[in-house]
Amino acid sequence: MEKKNSFPEGTEPVNETSRDGLSTLSAGDIITEFSHQDSLLQAYRQQFLVAETFTAAVTATTVFSNPTTALALTLLGIVILVGWILVTRSRARVLYYWDQKLRLLEGFREVYDRRDLEPSATIWARFWLGGDPIGAFQLVFGVFWAFLLFFALGVFL
Repeated sequence: MEKKNSFPEGTEPVNETSRDGLSTLSAGDIITEFSHQDSLLQAYRQQFLVAETFTAAVTATTVFSNPTTALALTLLGIVILVGWILVTRSRARVLYYWDQKLRLLEGFREVYDRRDLEPSATIWARFWLGGDPIGAFQLVFGVFWAFLLFFALGVFL
């Protein structure tokens, strides 16, 4: 008698048990969670980039006409920048965790080994927008906020 597979195609459990005793995850669960975490990381990067750009534009237009408002917006921009760095680093760590789980799937090991075939868009997004190290845009905004902070404080002192 032939034994039938009780799992739908693509949802066979991974051959590992978690350290904390939770049930094993199916391949579909891992793929879904990786995709979800990647989408979250990209969404946070976009939101923080827009927030920083808008705050920087408003601050730059008010720096000469209203230094008090510029100082307040500079402090807001610094807070947003710190949030951007912390949130994207945290989201990137979660994404890399699920990336490691994805590499364990036998059907994806040859097709999706990010160490060898990492898309250039992922590399450039990490370089420009941050994630694991601090991104280039984050550094530029840090220098911008430092300049405006010293300029606005120089007006008051």
